[in-house]
Amino acid sequence: MEKPFQGFATFLKTPIKDESRRIGIMGLPFDGATSYRPGARFAPNAIREASMMLTDGGHPLFRVDPCEFVTDLGDVPVSNLNVAKSLEQIEEAIHASPFYRDPNKRLLFMGGDHTVTTAILRAIAPDHEDLHVLHLDAHCDTWADHFGDPGRWPAGSQWSPCGHRP
Repeated sequence: MEKPFQGFATFLKTPIKDESRRIGIMGLPFDGATSYRPGARFAPNAIREASMMLTDGGHPLFRVDPCEFVTDLGDVPVSNLNVAKSLEQIEEAIHASPFYRDPNKRLLFMGGDHTVTTAILRAIAPDHEDLHVLHLDAHCDTWADHFGDPGRWPAGSQWSPCGHRP
């Protein structure tokens, strides 16, 4: 077994694009709509690096190895200089993923600024009438506009058009 500091960083050191797995982790390295402090584009790789120290196999009590179910799907190639195009690229990557098309598989996302939520919801909402979202954040992100500019991409207001209820 490779040590955490060896080899290519993948989420939990799982295989890359292994379609036999049940859970696919997709990186969204985008922060082109952030209002200040860019850097969320580096989150997928930072999460991968940190996750390599989280597990070394089976859980001693539950006797389950989370790594046997998960595969790292890599990052969606996005254009950080064009918000609309980047969101389209994310939507297309979601629709193209076998982990999205197969009802027995799950697709999880990591990284990116708040705007990636818009692309994810645009991609999956039409196919999921009874969609539920677990939103974990320090604040609600339900601004009606962005400092008086309702036309700005929703870096801090992505939930506002979704009918969010606390």
